[in-house]
Amino acid sequence: MARHAAGFEGLGASLMAVGCGSVQMAQSFQRELDVQIPLYTDPSRRSYALLGFKRKVLIFGPKIFNRGRRAWSAGFRQGPVAGDAWQQGGELVAVPGDQLLYVRPSNGPGDHAPVDALKEVLVSFNQGTPQ
Repeated sequence: MARHAAGFEGLGASLMAVGCGSVQMAQSFQRELDVQIPLYTDPSRRSYALLGFKRKVLIFGPKIFNRGRRAWSAGFRQGPVAGDAWQQGGELVAVPGDQLLYVRPSNGPGDHAPVDALKEVLVSFNQGTPQ
């Protein structure tokens, strides 16, 4: 996602990421993977619960292995797991005034919202179009 940061900035938005490990884990992750966007952490996972992001233990299956194979082919290498390995994330678009325009929980590893869908939400917001 970070490689798309400039495209989001062009729409007046900033990318950030939230993990569930310790502050030290987040700092290590940011340093080792050269993450250039702000990275926050919520070890309590309260924000995950509020957003409806699930904790799933039984996530392995053909879809997960296919996503892993595609990620591997694209050059992504999984580092050591930090934080709660079973906590699923997701994507959201928030705007000033504590308004959430878009919330999409992930269904498992490698399940991400299309970047274009996130950008469309921002374009619509910038044009004053209702969501």
